Amino acid sequence: IVNLGYESDPNLGQGISFYTATTSHWRHLRVPCEPVEVDYICGAAIMFRVEMIRLVGTFDECFFLMCEDSDICFRARKSGYRVCFVPGPGVLHLMSQTTNRYSPLATFLGTRNWIWLVRRHGALGQCIVFSLRSFFYFYPKAVLGRIFRRQFDLLSPLLRGIWQGYRKYPGPYRCTTQYADFPTG
Repeated sequence: IVNLGYESDPNLGQGISFYTATTSHWRHLRVPCEPVEVDYICGAAIMFRVEMIRLVGTFDECFFLMCEDSDICFRARKSGYRVCFVPGPGVLHLMSQTTNRYSPLATFLGTRNWIWLVRRHGALGQCIVFSLRSFFYFYPKAVLGRIFRRQFDLLSPLLRGIWQGYRKYPGPYRCTTQYADFPTG
């Protein structure tokens, strides 16, 4: 993926730290010639095997707009599939065009969905470290940052995202649709 927006570097896949709730782009000096395993692939350029969809289901609607690609990749990995960057033609991605990077919606969904992602796929130790780091470092810093930058419209979505992330966690993915009638081949 070549992001067109605030990031213009090629994105060859992502790495995730559940301890810090951060992603990192997998970067090399040159594009690899063979598939390379990554933690997840951005939904703008993701492809699935039909068999995988039948086994793990589709995108979880609870994660609407953010972290849904990470969630399905981690569910696929837990089911025995590999998540790989496959070299080939690229995709131009208009980064942050669905929501502005600093919009109330992006603030709310980003905060809530990261909490849900860590709770769903992180190990117990990762969830504990993430929560402690968030409550004692990240959330106070985020609140103070919004106040100092006079982004008062982002305070309520941030606090709502934290609240819903911990109090309204949807739990494990529950597939509600049968995928047996998906076409094969």
